Amino acid sequence: MTSATLDAELGASVFFKCENFQKTGSYKVRGALNAVARLDDEAAGRGVLTHSSGNHGAALAWAATLRGVECTVVVPENANPLKVAAMRAYGAKIEFCGSGEREHAAEMALERSGATFVHPYDDPAIIAGQGTVAHELVDEVASLDTLVAPIGGGGLLSGTAVVAGSALCGAAVIGAEPESADDAYRSLATGVRQPAVADPNTIADGLLGGIGKIPFAILTASGAEIVTVTDREIVAAARFFLARMKLVVEPSAATALAALRKLDCSQRRVGVLITGGNTDLSWAP
Repeated sequence: MTSATLDAELGASVFFKCENFQKTGSYKVRGALNAVARLDDEAAGRGVLTHSSGNHGAALAWAATLRGVECTVVVPENANPLKVAAMRAYGAKIEFCGSGEREHAAEMALERSGATFVHPYDDPAIIAGQGTVAHELVDEVASLDTLVAPIGGGGLLSGTAVVAGSALCGAAVIGAEPESADDAYRSLATGVRQPAVADPNTIADGLLGGIGKIPFAILTASGAEIVTVTDREIVAAARFFLARMKLVVEPSAATALAALRKLDCSQRRVGVLITGGNTDLSWAP
């Protein structure tokens, strides 16, 4: 989708890839389907387990249901209730944990269950699946010179960087990250992978995971840039989507537009990945 209003504001040609219309409401289903499909029968038969604040958990639950296997998701107790309900509706068994404890809690759950772990972002199968978002956009829109996407753990942005490197030689890859959860920004700036911010306070609930080891290596090698944005800028972007483009876009996804607005992209052809639309609109009043 495009917006003449935004193009005039930025002096650019901007093309949005709308994964908010995707099954389960986000791009996460791409990586989840790929990861579950690649499991052998023994690994799949033990069921799958992950940790998630929402979108990855819902996607993995749906993918597991298609294959007829069980799915357990370790979820922070402060997760968005809308996303928790969606995970359950897609067939996930939910195990709650304290905020900031999901990785440890997932390890404990794995020991008890013997399930197969599917990492939300630090997994080649997940990264390859997420990269198909950018691959489709590049196929549909010619001569893009910039790609912008949100970054939490980095699965999507690293997949995007791989696509840009193979199909769009020289294209800039920009990650959008909340200021209060800025480990990816600090990691790429210093060249050393930084831990996730403990208990970050941001409306972008889908971008709280620390950058993964594999995504960090890919993004460092590709020369990707991270732009941080405030919650005020995120909300303004989400409201623009709703009011001007009639799109329901969750705050985590709106970070991409918020970051784009801070860049000088005059005369550029920009692809923006709208990653999801799972929101209760509590930010909208």
